[in-house]
Amino acid sequence: PYEDREPSREINVKYLSNKIQNPLNPESGQYLSLLSSLYGTILGGKRHFYKIQVEYRKYITVLSNSIIAFRFIGGYIYNLDNNNLPRMYKFQLGGQTSLRGWSSREEFENPEGSLITDLINLEYRFPIKKKFWGELFFDGGRLYDNVGKFISANLSWDYGFGIIYQTTLGPIRVDVGFPYGNLISPPLHASLLYMF
Repeated sequence: PYEDREPSREINVKYLSNKIQNPLNPESGQYLSLLSSLYGTILGGKRHFYKIQVEYRKYITVLSNSIIAFRFIGGYIYNLDNNNLPRMYKFQLGGQTSLRGWSSREEFENPEGSLITDLINLEYRFPIKKKFWGELFFDGGRLYDNVGKFISANLSWDYGFGIIYQTTLGPIRVDVGFPYGNLISPPLHASLLYMF
């Protein structure tokens, strides 16, 4: 509907600490981002809610030139309205930026999104030959609407592998993910730069 596409009125406050060494090819260091957003209320508009998002990344060099990379993302929306929020404001999972076992957010098992999310990505990146690298990864994430479901919410997960080619503009990456370990028809993702 048209009302779901109306521009929202919001104010954001962000904290960022970036101590990553070599941002194009992270080898060590950590990253922390905290974003707090207020929509509507005293700002006006049709949507009234509070949204907070946190992202943490950690990179560790192991075996002299391999890298373990970890990312956590958490998000919470406190809806001040009685009506349901449109999908565009909610948290979503699936696709090459979150859960690589699904080809896109639209094909994920909960395409409408949710008010609460948590996500972890774990990668082991290792050199193969010259500019070619490989990676093994695990992704796990959840979508739910009630804090009371923190313990019982279902976990969606995948694992997979990728091939990386290093260029001066950054790595070119091709990933193959297997949702719930299902080896039949896994999606393939290709992109420039690492997912995180």
